[in-house]
Amino acid sequence: KLLAYFDYRIARQVKRNYGGCVFVKINAEIETEPRVQALVEENKNKARAYIHKLVIQANQAKILSNDALTDTIFLLMEEGN
Repeated sequence: KLLAYFDYRIARQVKRNYGGCVFVKINAEIETEPRVQALVEENKNKARAYIHKLVIQANQAKILSNDALTDTIFLLMEEGN
């Protein structure tokens, strides 16, 4: 499921001619608006929570803890933005 999540994100970005994360762009343009910052943070937290759920389902925890693997995958996704 983790690999499928990467495939899904890649396919979605290709299909939409992806030009970067809209939440990052919005936050950069309106950085002093607390409601916008809260929306961006909520979106990022939901994405991380979904990744964490998939990591737990994978039952891997051999080399990295679930939290460390979640953070690694989340950062990879963020860097892809």
